[in-house]
Amino acid sequence: MTTTPAKDFAGLRSRLLDDTLFWISITAVPGVGISLARALYIGWRPVMLLHVALLAALWLLWLNRRRISYHARTLGLLGVMLLAAFGGLSQLGPVATAGTYVVLSAFVGILFLGEKVAWRLIIGNALCVVLIGVAASNHWLEFELNYQLYAYHPLTWLHMAWNLTAYASVLALMGWRMMQWLLEHETELRLERDHKQRYLDTVQTVMVSLDWRGHITMINRKGCDLLGYQESELLGCNWFERCLPQPLGMETAYPMFRRIMSGEAETVEYFENPVLCRDGKERLVAWHNAYLNGRSGKIAGTLSSGEDITERKQAENDLVAASEAAEAASRAKSAFLASMSHELRTPLNAIVGFAQMLEMEIPGPMTPPQKEAIGHVLNGGRHLLELINEILDLARIESGRLDLSIEAVPLAPLIDEVVALLQPAAAARGIVIRQSCTDELHTRADRSRVRQILLNLLTNAVKYNYEGGNVMCSCVAIENTVRITVVDTGPGIAEELRSDLFQPFQRLGAEKTNIEGTGIGLAICKNLVEALDGRIGFDSHLGVGSCFWLELPLALPAHKMPAKLTAGFSTADAGIPCKGRVLYVEDNPVNINVMKHIFRMLPGVELRTAENAEDGLMMLHDLRPNLILMDINLPGMNGLDALKAPHRGYSGYRRQRRGDARRRQNRPECRLPDLSYQAFRRPDAAGANSNNTDYG
Repeated sequence: MTTTPAKDFAGLRSRLLDDTLFWISITAVPGVGISLARALYIGWRPVMLLHVALLAALWLLWLNRRRISYHARTLGLLGVMLLAAFGGLSQLGPVATAGTYVVLSAFVGILFLGEKVAWRLIIGNALCVVLIGVAASNHWLEFELNYQLYAYHPLTWLHMAWNLTAYASVLALMGWRMMQWLLEHETELRLERDHKQRYLDTVQTVMVSLDWRGHITMINRKGCDLLGYQESELLGCNWFERCLPQPLGMETAYPMFRRIMSGEAETVEYFENPVLCRDGKERLVAWHNAYLNGRSGKIAGTLSSGEDITERKQAENDLVAASEAAEAASRAKSAFLASMSHELRTPLNAIVGFAQMLEMEIPGPMTPPQKEAIGHVLNGGRHLLELINEILDLARIESGRLDLSIEAVPLAPLIDEVVALLQPAAAARGIVIRQSCTDELHTRADRSRVRQILLNLLTNAVKYNYEGGNVMCSCVAIENTVRITVVDTGPGIAEELRSDLFQPFQRLGAEKTNIEGTGIGLAICKNLVEALDGRIGFDSHLGVGSCFWLELPLALPAHKMPAKLTAGFSTADAGIPCKGRVLYVEDNPVNINVMKHIFRMLPGVELRTAENAEDGLMMLHDLRPNLILMDINLPGMNGLDALKAPHRGYSGYRRQRRGDARRRQNRPECRLPDLSYQAFRRPDAAGANSNNTDYG
């Protein structure tokens, strides 16, 4: 008999069955011999021959154990024991020792066939014994036996002692083998559990296992360290009562857990909740859950992995707070810049306006020194206006509030337009601007922003060029992009200064010269090009010149592009006397005064003024102006909202004017031209795209 511990219960049962067959076969040899010897004093009985046949059957089962299946061997052993038991009882009655076979068969059944079969076998054995007893009580069975002789004969007691002792020893041996296996298996399981616990202790996340009642069955070292307890203090405790803050634990989380365990609620794979540490502090943990099934297939517990995210959540909250604070600061900065730009533009417009009238000698002739002084005033005012507009553009781009209207933009007419604007300044310095771009090239971009970029690059090429120099603007298609190149013959850019070229307020030494500039233009260009999904770069050689290039997405011209408005005004009608009515909406008295001086030079034009948009809209029906000049930043309704009102009809404002119903019914709705200086300086959805199509 081997003593090697079985690795699995099925293998153990097979070996125990073979051992049981062997030892019962060994034990049965003396027992059958004693049984045959009883024939000397009680005579020959058929049961004795049965004992011999059953002994032979036992040895046949054991010798052929490799060829006979497990269940066949088990049923054969049970059949031998039951035949021996009931054969002895039917021949010798209650004094037969065959009753021990009944007990042994029950043990064999429960050990080798399972609980259900064993109980059926025990009940069947009891019924058989009862039936034999009933048959004997009714004398249906005749026991031809001298009980006085049988009871006092030594062989009877020897046979009984052997059966009880030998078969009890077999039972004890099998039980001992089972206990040894269970103890060894328990030791292996404990070692395996310790190994797994050590594996879990090395994991840097909290690992917790709960049974269906919510009691802790396993927790690793990370979990103990987080909670501040020893493992022995937590095992067997209710997780929701001990480790969660109340009333969250028992009033909210625990009922939900029990509903999941009973199948009344859906399982939760991920959630976040706080845990309560021993020191009273709470830590936020992110849990990933796996559900453990029992034998019945229902959920019997959970295995959860948790990560302490307290610091991460705090960092995220701090980041959100910082982001909100930054956004608030950005909004405050934008509001400040918008307000300051309006406050700065208003007096600057007045200064420039009055200076222009003086330059035009409207009040009277001026001396050359006076003209020179007025020229300085105009140049300074225009420079300040340009600086304010560029700062606002940069602030709008950096705050992420840049509005773009993407369309297929033809490049050739746009370059022609920009070059035409710069021709007077270039001609004054003897600089020749050339362009080379085919009519077929289009780019997917915002037209006003591309115009702004080109105007800035070409302006720089003219400003920083030598007298009598050259500027070349060209465009070419490269795969899915259009490359626009601006080349000048200026002094070039030194190597050590190139890294700061696209930085705001960096003029790379030009601030020491008499060339005007702000140092913001190229920074705006770079941000605009990137916002249009493009790239911008340059190459420069000292003494030779610079080459600036930008790449924008290529667009195929699917149809003829609509004509675009330009910022200039047609001179085709120059010299023709002007007649008409103009409505000027402005809240600044100085600007109103400037405009009145200008329109005095146009005797055929009637100028009417209003200090707010509401009054201006109320004057539309009576005045029927040919031109509306309106400031954007007005008290109450702003200029942009006011300019949209005429396109939607006057009904809302006509109802405010009582009477004159016949004129309101007969006068048709109309669209009026409108013009705003600030709208021209705002090439975005709030300015150039504000439903205003009649600029000029």
